[in-house]
Amino acid sequence: MKAIIFTEFSHAIGLGHLRRCEALQDILESKNITTTLMVNSAIHKDMLKGYDIIALDSYHYPQEIYNLASQHTSQALFFDDTLRLDYPDGIIINGAMGALKLPYQQKENRLLWIGIEYALVHRVFRMHKIQKIITDNVQNILLNFGGSSIGMLWAQHISKLLSKHFPALKQYIIEPSKKLNAQSIKELMMQSCIALSASGGGLNELAICGVPTIAFCIAPNQRYNFEAWRESKALRSIDSAYNHANFEQQFITSLQSLMPKEIRLQLSLAMQNIISQNYWDTLHF
Repeated sequence: MKAIIFTEFSHAIGLGHLRRCEALQDILESKNITTTLMVNSAIHKDMLKGYDIIALDSYHYPQEIYNLASQHTSQALFFDDTLRLDYPDGIIINGAMGALKLPYQQKENRLLWIGIEYALVHRVFRMHKIQKIITDNVQNILLNFGGSSIGMLWAQHISKLLSKHFPALKQYIIEPSKKLNAQSIKELMMQSCIALSASGGGLNELAICGVPTIAFCIAPNQRYNFEAWRESKALRSIDSAYNHANFEQQFITSLQSLMPKEIRLQLSLAMQNIISQNYWDTLHF
């Protein structure tokens, strides 16, 4: 079998689409499906011929491109975050925790792979249950705000607040310029005592690793996911922009609340329990 995946990356969009499509490529290849990953590529119908699986992950491709993909294969996969289009025949994928709150409609010849059970993460996060070590004291902190320009602004602002109020904490920042692979990202998460994170797909990886986390909603397309994680009470959350008048005090209070070991242990286990099942390893194409 052969598959082709189309996705995009830019400073405006960030790394989220690319990373979950890399995870999909990894899963398909583990099932002996030859997979091509196309990034920031225009699509024309001749490119779609001869593939058993076609996957699209975009904020920009118009309806016509999705219709073409659906017409050229029996297994079309469409990633969605915000119910952006009325997708044609195929499989709609939204692995966000808040996906079930979106009004997806079941239709003939359409499958819905919706909810955190369908979260796409690389095999290094899926291979076996991870045992997170919770240290007595908080020694370091991980900043995970994605690869978009707004994410980098958030990371810079948060880093300054940490240096100001918690100067003893060592900071790790996941930056696109470092070109970290999945294994390196996992290692950073495993050695981090606490994470500060945007509310995209990185929350799934942090949950699998059991990293006590404070989540922030830094973009409109993260709203449903942020709200669902906040309602779960498996992490702390701050629902205001970094230039909000009360943001600094909320930040200090939230981070101080994670200093006790028993609180971090409780949140670590709660996060891992939320994403304890993943359907991708059992799906057949």
